[in-house]
Amino acid sequence: MSLIELLAKFDPVMQEHVKRIKKGDLHNHYLSKTIQNELIELLTSQIKIIILKKVKDAKYFSIYLDCTSDVSYQEQMTLILRCVDTFSCPVKIEEYFLELLQVNDTTGKCLFEELTRVLKNMTLILMI
Repeated sequence: MSLIELLAKFDPVMQEHVKRIKKGDLHNHYLSKTIQNELIELLTSQIKIIILKKVKDAKYFSIYLDCTSDVSYQEQMTLILRCVDTFSCPVKIEEYFLELLQVNDTTGKCLFEELTRVLKNMTLILMI
């Protein structure tokens, strides 16, 4: 919201829009946290679709997993995919951070089960 207010200082249309929102004259706008979160979610899903298409088109890909606990001591696992982009010239290796997953158990079996569940949801594997 602070960034929008900064932009409003230099843009008369945005300035009028922000003024109407603050007065309560305008109730439907795109500056609420709900709409902003929805836009972020939509962008995230589209970016993930593009990344997964690149990974599926790649001849080879690998998976990086790393677990760490956050400040509330909840275990989190990062999922990073690395693939060979053979369509670019020269051929290059690309890495993509895809998700931060909450895990309750860090045994090999539980991490494997969580990984296979996520890869199935992303249709990177069909069955194991």
